[in-house]
Amino acid sequence: MNDFWHHLFSRHGFKLVCGLIGLLIGILFVSIGFWRTLLILTLLVVGLIIGYSLDRRQSFLAFIQQMFKKDDSDR
Repeated sequence: MNDFWHHLFSRHGFKLVCGLIGLLIGILFVSIGFWRTLLILTLLVVGLIIGYSLDRRQSFLAFIQQMFKKDDSDR
């Protein structure tokens, strides 16, 4: 049985995870409504950004400045 799960996740991991995320968002949308679901997703993204910056041992403001920094290499 363990080989089945390993094979399933190694070949179709992203499909399964994204499908489950889509199912969860659909259930939230139907049960609590569009705007509340949008608020939850927005807060989730903000939390992920903060967690990413803390994992990199970088201040949150420096991370935001780096995201919106002008890139002059295109000129």
